Amino acid sequence: MSCCGSRRQQVVSHAFTTPAKAAPAASVAHRPTPAGVHFVYDGLAGVVVTGLATGRRYRFGERGDRLLVDVRDAPSLAMIPQLRRIAP
Repeated sequence: MSCCGSRRQQVVSHAFTTPAKAAPAASVAHRPTPAGVHFVYDGLAGVVVTGLATGRRYRFGERGDRLLVDVRDAPSLAMIPQLRRIAP
């Protein structure tokens, strides 16, 4: 006469085996940042501009200041008359 106890033990063992470890998710610090776009300020007094895409603040202290702007913020900064996109 056979017993189903050994089969039950196999099913229970199989149900509680640990799965293979998944690769760790890339953290924010290790992700590459998008390329930047250079802007120059042509206004008379300093200005602080907030990029619409990232919420990052860009401070242009005086006429002629040049900053590297996140590529995602470039379209919103390009709409400001005193800021001009330039080649690096």
